[in-house]
Amino acid sequence: MKTSFPRVDWKKWRVVAGIYLLTNLMFVVQRVIFDLQLGRPEDIVDSMIDLVGFTGLWMLFAVPVLWMTSSWQLSIRSVVKLVATGVVLSVMHAALYLLFAMTVPGIMKPGAISGGAEYLRTLAGLSHAWRFLSFGFLVVVSYAYDYYFLSKERERREAQLQVQLTEAKLNALKMQLHPHFLFNTLNAISVLIDENPQLAKQTLEQLSDLLRLALENVDTHEVSLRREMEFLDRYFVIQKTRYDGRLTVVKNIADDVWDASVPYLILQPAVENALKHGIDTLPGPGTITISASKENGNLTINVEDTGSGLRSGHVPSHGGVGLSNTAARLQQLYGDRFSLTMEEIAGGRGTRLALTIPFTPSSTAATQSRHTP
Repeated sequence: MKTSFPRVDWKKWRVVAGIYLLTNLMFVVQRVIFDLQLGRPEDIVDSMIDLVGFTGLWMLFAVPVLWMTSSWQLSIRSVVKLVATGVVLSVMHAALYLLFAMTVPGIMKPGAISGGAEYLRTLAGLSHAWRFLSFGFLVVVSYAYDYYFLSKERERREAQLQVQLTEAKLNALKMQLHPHFLFNTLNAISVLIDENPQLAKQTLEQLSDLLRLALENVDTHEVSLRREMEFLDRYFVIQKTRYDGRLTVVKNIADDVWDASVPYLILQPAVENALKHGIDTLPGPGTITISASKENGNLTINVEDTGSGLRSGHVPSHGGVGLSNTAARLQQLYGDRFSLTMEEIAGGRGTRLALTIPFTPSSTAATQSRHTP
């Protein structure tokens, strides 16, 4: 039956043994200073040799210490086992160190140990408590190393889970949005089926193009403003058919913001809200104006309609699936670095929805621009 030993984490060994070595170097420096103060510079070499023997052996013994700390979780039972192992390793270290001192000149006087009995008496008189403290130091540093990297790994996993959770929430919000505008568009087409079947067919084809464009970015949370406006252009084609000439669309987009990054389908709910609570309240023609500009490092987008304004009571603040969805998506993507406000235009001449997000150039702007008519 083969016995498998845990593999040695040599990176961990280098850290633990290195910290132990640096700690002992501090004591050696103190001994060197003490030797110089006593006028015994020749003892400096002996101190360095002693460091090699004493510290070097414990650096080797750090290997089984790593095995134990990696395999044994801290508990009363493991502490008892560690204490027992520490006593054994301390005696083993003393025995090997004594052999080292007898072999290397300068540490012990020649002939100081003449036989086995003298060796055992000398071994019993060595500082075993100091050796056990060295063992304890290695154990503490080893466990500290494990818990530090365990904590870092836990933080990494929590951050990864948070990213996955955010992705899941954004995907859920987008899945909620797609059926929302799809339902409203199909409802408009159903009205045309009896009144104008040919126009209903054309509108259905336009909806097919709109859905194809939507599916091209189904896995994308942000696109360029150019790409977002392309989607809105196709959406307006359908809505202009529905409103039969009553709808006018005006776009005031600054030249330096076309390639700005925006959340995908972020403007469609605002436009839909302007149609439902603005244009629909008018007996005659109405206008929707979309403007975008860069201000103080932010991208500001306004969607205005010439409806009857907020006083009509038809426009709830952040109400409905579309706008509540918009606010939730912005919160997920930007935290507190966004604003979404709705206000009545002066004189009751309509409603303005203002969106402000950080200005960021879209990384896929070049690719997306090839699809823009």
